[in-house]
Amino acid sequence: MERFELRDIVTQDKNGIVYVAQDSVLGRKVSIRRFFPFGQNGGGLEKEEAIAFEIAAKRLSELEHVSLRSIIIGDIDPIDAIPYLVTEWVDGISLKTILADETMEPALVIDVLRIALETSIILSHVLGEEAVWVETEIESIVVGTQESGRGFTFWISPFKWLGADIQSRKLSSIVELGDELTGWNKKIVSDQAGYGLGGWLKWLRNNPDARLHEALESLSASTGNEPPAAEEALVQQARRPAAPKLKETSSKTPLLATAGVVLLVIGASLFYLHKTAKAPEIAAEYTEQEISQVIVDTAPGRPSTTQVDEPKKTSKSSLTAAPKPKDDATSRVNALAEKLRKDADERGKKETEELSKQNERVEAQKKIFDERGGFITPDQIELVRTFKSGDQAILKGTILSVRTSGSGKTIYLNFSDPYDRSLTNALLHQRDYKGEYELDKFKKIIGKAVTVNGTIFIESLNKSHYVKVTSIDQVTIGE
Repeated sequence: MERFELRDIVTQDKNGIVYVAQDSVLGRKVSIRRFFPFGQNGGGLEKEEAIAFEIAAKRLSELEHVSLRSIIIGDIDPIDAIPYLVTEWVDGISLKTILADETMEPALVIDVLRIALETSIILSHVLGEEAVWVETEIESIVVGTQESGRGFTFWISPFKWLGADIQSRKLSSIVELGDELTGWNKKIVSDQAGYGLGGWLKWLRNNPDARLHEALESLSASTGNEPPAAEEALVQQARRPAAPKLKETSSKTPLLATAGVVLLVIGASLFYLHKTAKAPEIAAEYTEQEISQVIVDTAPGRPSTTQVDEPKKTSKSSLTAAPKPKDDATSRVNALAEKLRKDADERGKKETEELSKQNERVEAQKKIFDERGGFITPDQIELVRTFKSGDQAILKGTILSVRTSGSGKTIYLNFSDPYDRSLTNALLHQRDYKGEYELDKFKKIIGKAVTVNGTIFIESLNKSHYVKVTSIDQVTIGE
């Protein structure tokens, strides 16, 4: 994992944690997703499971599709056997954030569902089983910024291919996504609603065992779109060409906010607004400003009645005559972009000031370190970060809790209760520990001041620092 420099935590929940990192080989941002295949307390993968995961990840890494966040590496943390995926980073924002509890224009919903089916067909050929292999929760669907050149992008679900989320593999997950985006859940919807989308969702409910490509063909026919490409053509288009050997590079570029994110809704809408049999074709002579303003002015809300009718058709003349509010889209975009630039400048100043203060704190801690005779305390994390992995270290403090990793292969001696990742704690790995490896044995030192004499160990993903011991003789009770 030395190849990746962690920059920030993107999300963290019961399923795991997602980081944004810099890939020194590819020279670009990536997403690192560490996930719990069996829940927070379910531990990591066994040997056979780990092998199967790595094989699947390797096969999936050979795919490249504009609507998939491609897998770069899939591996297992050697400490606790928790799997992680490194995928490409797409600058954008989640569909959940964009919608903000509002509904989506049916033409765009059709595209989202089409893409979910197309990408699942491609993944099914790689994994050898038909299923909806992408995550269909709207918070996991990311809409790329205009600069990224990406529209709706999906994550391949590791939970589904590991068998921990079998129910969501079914076509019912596509129906649920369509209902959520349109706001039609538990409503009476005509077959003609949403350019025929209403009828297709009804057909899919009645045909839950349909093949993915059959569902894709039915979607096109129901909504008046061109028939989809054959399965073989879809799969062939997603094969990644062999990459040339890359030179090792190192990047220290700080993570900055992308001002282009403010163009997200307009850019994504234009990118995915497609011609349907019942929807008007937008003529090429209309400017991006005029088209985007129509999208802003006619953005649909939730249906107010139980009967949902087909959206009203818009003529070309009505597009031209669409009234523009005083605070038009361009003004709002420019104002937001300017605000982002000012915010970025302000953050840069604060980061520089904080770095200066941090250097002062480290120098003060080094002075204390020398005066004490060369030992560290759990709260001197800034000083500990100047150490390299494998450096000798003496750590003094009071043990307040003891725990094991999910796999039981690592015992942590913590100087806080509950565990605090921001402190320097101690640990021992079963594979190189000499003596009785029993948790109860170490629980006896809870509440006691100890001196831990070992070597610095830096956890590969979250960069937490520990002092590692390989024998009970390295843990002395008393200061």
